[in-house]
Amino acid sequence: MSGEAPRRLASWKEIAAYLQREVRTVIRWEKERGLPVHRIPGGQRRSVFAFTDELDEWAAGAQQEADGRPEPRRWLWAAAGMATLLIAVGAARGVIAWPRGEIAALDVVDGRLVARNASGRALWTYQFPRPLAPRGPLRDTSVADVSGDGHADAVVMVDEQPQRDMQAVAMLYAIDSEGRELWRRSLPDALGFGAGSFEAPWQPGDVTTYTVRGQPRIAWAVHHYTWWPSMLAVFDGAGQRVGTFVNAGWIQSSHITANGRALVAGGFSNSRDGAAFAVLDPEHPSGASPEDPGSPYACGSCPPGAPLRYIVVPWTDIATVLPPDERAATVIGSPGGTTELYAQQRINTAVIVELSPSLEVIGARVSDTFWEWHRRLEEQGVLKHDRAHCPFRNGPIVREWTPEDGWREIR
Repeated sequence: MSGEAPRRLASWKEIAAYLQREVRTVIRWEKERGLPVHRIPGGQRRSVFAFTDELDEWAAGAQQEADGRPEPRRWLWAAAGMATLLIAVGAARGVIAWPRGEIAALDVVDGRLVARNASGRALWTYQFPRPLAPRGPLRDTSVADVSGDGHADAVVMVDEQPQRDMQAVAMLYAIDSEGRELWRRSLPDALGFGAGSFEAPWQPGDVTTYTVRGQPRIAWAVHHYTWWPSMLAVFDGAGQRVGTFVNAGWIQSSHITANGRALVAGGFSNSRDGAAFAVLDPEHPSGASPEDPGSPYACGSCPPGAPLRYIVVPWTDIATVLPPDERAATVIGSPGGTTELYAQQRINTAVIVELSPSLEVIGARVSDTFWEWHRRLEEQGVLKHDRAHCPFRNGPIVREWTPEDGWREIR
């Protein structure tokens, strides 16, 4: 904060970042301790600015004042007493907070969300307001700055089940960096297809966070408890839904590309019998998977819009039903700006489709273990042909749909 030319800081966030404090702290300092913050004449109260040299001078004076205080031991005892009081008040409100740190990991223990720092130390706990349904290890979480204060917040999906004989309801929570609830959301949507209507409650799935023009977005995948429809609902930092993509087949995961140009939802296509990847506009993700008009999978009540492209990898001759915890479609970005789409055929065996930074299909191949599985299934008599006569000997089949050209097949 010294040794550089004076600069103008144009917001509370910039001022807080310069002083290495929270926004709420510098606002309090301005009110109580005379922090030199200026306001634009005629502007709103939040339209503020400050000069770094004035902040440096104020900080130096505040430090001298602190160094000159008598009886520092008494001050330490007062601080300790205040910390104890804050913990007691937090416990009474369902939130127990420890000294400040950044969230690195989240888990649920006995109906409470526990946030931990990079060393594994608990930072705070949040008590969910309703009982949770029994689940396996918590994996549908994300850590991101949802509130816009420069600190990591928690985004977590849980199944709430007030009574054992009731159907569990998926809920999405946003909890701030100090363990306070920002908002919670459920999805009451009903979707109409050619095959009929499908209603809530929805089975929870993957949660992904990303930013659009510096603003946070939360993508939440859910699917029907019994049948094939699914949704990817996208919320802003305030918890307002800003888009919904509907897929005829379960969506298992989502991923933002390295260059931020696309949000990719991965899962199944029931109508085309394969792993599917919907490449969406991250700012305007609404729409539905492209389906034949009049088919059971055509959606009649979906939001308007369409994916930028929709890619299906039909199951190969070695494909089998994957176990429930194995994802059929996975998206991985590379340092070079390309994106790899993994269509799982068996455990640790996939068809890999590569997208260019401009999101065009530029290659497709099978993983190294593909032909090992092929040979094993030949020996078991499951397959009646060898590699030389395999339909996929020259590479996998990829089908791609775009709004401009419709469907085409890529070899």
